[in-house]
Amino acid sequence: LEGMFERQRLTCRGVCVSQGREPTIAVLGSGGGLRATIAMLGTLQALADSDLLDCVSYLSGVSGSTWAMSQLYSQMEWSVNMEQMVSDLRSQITEKKRTCHDSMEYLKQIGNDPTYSLTHFWGASLVYDCLGKIETSKLSDHQVAASNGTNPYPIYAAVHGHRERHSHTTDAWFEFTPHEVGFPTPGAFVSTKEFNHKFDAGTKIKEMNVEKDLNYLQGLWGSALADKKAIWEWIKEQLWRIVHQPQLLSSSPESEQRHCEHCSRKLMEILEILNEGENFEAALSKLNLDETELCGLSDHQNRSSEYYCEKLIGNLETVNEAENKNTFVDEKRCSIPSILIKTVRAVLSWKWGENSNFAYHDSRVKELSPRGLELYKQEYLYLIDTGLENNCAYPLVLREERKVDLVLSFDFSAGDPFL
Repeated sequence: LEGMFERQRLTCRGVCVSQGREPTIAVLGSGGGLRATIAMLGTLQALADSDLLDCVSYLSGVSGSTWAMSQLYSQMEWSVNMEQMVSDLRSQITEKKRTCHDSMEYLKQIGNDPTYSLTHFWGASLVYDCLGKIETSKLSDHQVAASNGTNPYPIYAAVHGHRERHSHTTDAWFEFTPHEVGFPTPGAFVSTKEFNHKFDAGTKIKEMNVEKDLNYLQGLWGSALADKKAIWEWIKEQLWRIVHQPQLLSSSPESEQRHCEHCSRKLMEILEILNEGENFEAALSKLNLDETELCGLSDHQNRSSEYYCEKLIGNLETVNEAENKNTFVDEKRCSIPSILIKTVRAVLSWKWGENSNFAYHDSRVKELSPRGLELYKQEYLYLIDTGLENNCAYPLVLREERKVDLVLSFDFSAGDPFL
């Protein structure tokens, strides 16, 4: 019956389709930040108005397009109610008030994640700022909406990169669906609900209580909105917003909050100097601090500046500001939020999208391909925005198992896609 309706819709638009030969159609949406989110909604609205959306089997997105997709599947039959969905999301994006307090409260809740990275902070700051909502539901919650036969099946794209200081080199495509996540090549997948769990040799050795939520995934899928300098400027601005609001840092009396704020400001100044390429000794010199006093190091000639800063951050959590050159606060008097410390650490190492590798030491994966051998050795994955590799997720819909006949690709990039 579905095939008959699909033939009728395509025939009405001049596409001749024989019985039993209905094409499998995939729609692709590119990246492009909030512009891509809005454009993807408009594209789906136009397909629905033309009675073509019901002919689509797969819906795959990159970066900003995934932000639109991941909100649609909260409704069981969104594809037959696009006008209302677009209206609701327009109101959410344009009218809903954003607050730093909401971001901080959310970050405090997820701050104990052992794989905390800049992806968490990006989701709670930039994605929230763009979309007007911190989406705490889970991708697996969309299983029914994805497989009820009414909506296209969603495929969200990412790539796996090797973490390096201030850079990423990308290599392997990674896909997310409500049912499973993994690598099309070499063909390694795990249940979406188990993605956050720790595996060794194919056996689950640590079960996490909470599946990573959609705000985190939106941050992961959409983490390449700008170059590294622009990303750093955004993160720095958000951290300064926290530092400038001492009431978010402590419930202590006002005088003690000032100590906490002062300490946080010093931390941010050091981070800024290090980010500009200067070493740790230069940072301390500019701030009139003595590294030996602060770090308790006697021999630091051949140590890395990142290691020094790690020591400094550790001391920031415990040492009191004294009359000499110290700039710290007593943890009993003032509590610098651990989330600020974790975020600074993530900035120093430029850590994005860290997740336990479910294929770690799994011999089945090692035998699949050279890439499988590589995955076999890696304890962690570093998943980032596909836009860093390609702004269109065609490799995911062209998997042989999906038998896609027709791809409708929509490019929402700022520049000319043909140049």
